[in-house]
Parts: sequence; C-alpha cells; structure tokens
Amino acid sequence: LEITEECAVKSELLFEILKQMPNISSLILKKKITSSFYTNHELCELLNKKIKMFDYRNPASANYFKIQDLDWFCKTFSNVEELHCDIDNVDDVLLILTKCSKLSIIKIKCVSESTFTWLKINARTCNVYINYELKYDESEID
Repeated sequence: LEITEECAVKSELLFEILKQMPNISSLILKKKITSSFYTNHELCELLNKKIKMFDYRNPASANYFKIQDLDWFCKTFSNVEELHCDIDNVDDVLLILTKCSKLSIIKIKCVSESTFTWLKINARTCNVYINYELKYDESEID
C-alpha cells in the first residue's frame, strides 16, 4: 500500500483499508505521520501486526521526514523486518536497532554527514543489513 503526499488519508480510513486487505504487509508512506496516527490505538495495533516492510522517506531530495515520536514509532513498528527511512542522528539509528528486534534490513538516507560517517565505520558490526547513503550533500544546502 502506497500513500503519497497527494492523498488525504485519516487514521480511521487507513485502519479500515488495512482491515479490509488481509494480505497487505508493506506500507510506503510519502507524507508526514500526523498526530491522529499516534492516538489511534487500533491503527497502531494493526500496523504492528500486519506491516513487515515500512518505507517512510520523503521523496524530495532536499527534505526529510523527522520521526517525531521515536518511542511510538518503535512500538508501532516493532515487528517490521525491513525499514526504509530518513535519519538525522546516530541515537535514532541505535534506538531503532534496539527496539525493532525483527528488523533484518534497514535502508537509511542519512540527513547528516556525522550519521553517514558513523554508519560507514559501524554498519558491519550490527546484526542487521544496513544500506545507507547521504540524502543530500550538505554543501548544497544553504
């Protein structure tokens, strides 16, 4: 299931879509997670149960989606096996790796040079396959 920027999907509608589609296991979300997602406990439970591949990256090269509530994110997506995301600091990487124990693949668009450098040094020591690249060249951004 792919939800683009143009889609105005409320958490209740996403819940109904997921409920009606028993075989769905992938979610590509190309828009910011709104606060209604955080407070819809039924949706969170269903996402946790069904979604095995989650792609939460901003398609625009100069922008990124900051995961606002990382604890909620890790709890809701703790059963994800493959994650694609934008990350701006090493602590977020470490928390995701710790809390999402079923993760086997993570594809990271690094927002900061320091995160990219840390991954270059440490990615091989993790028990997860980590594919990482810079989201954009910081020298290009004002």
